[in-house]
Amino acid sequence: MKKITLVFSVLICSLTFAQDPQLFDIFWYLEYVKIIEVATYPPSNAEISNVLIAFDNSTTLFLNVCREGAGIIEEINDTTYTIEEYVFLITGCGIPETLAFEEIYF
Repeated sequence: MKKITLVFSVLICSLTFAQDPQLFDIFWYLEYVKIIEVATYPPSNAEISNVLIAFDNSTTLFLNVCREGAGIIEEINDTTYTIEEYVFLITGCGIPETLAFEEIYF
């Protein structure tokens, strides 16, 4: 009986804390960045048409504005994520409004 209870408990916990599979292996388009109740929208110009975010599994995140980067996800929930380590390529933007957004985003 103890084994059945343990297996049932593990199954329930794994289903309860599992992330939505729709989150992974597709590209998401950033609408805005919100920091301390201030929403900043990405500029629409010759350098950026879309800001992409992709989660390839439950541990890795890929970001793209002008620079491309990747990070290790420390924590993820329904509305936010926290990145533990982050690296990006040193390619860059040149338009001032894009540079300003990139500073906020990264």
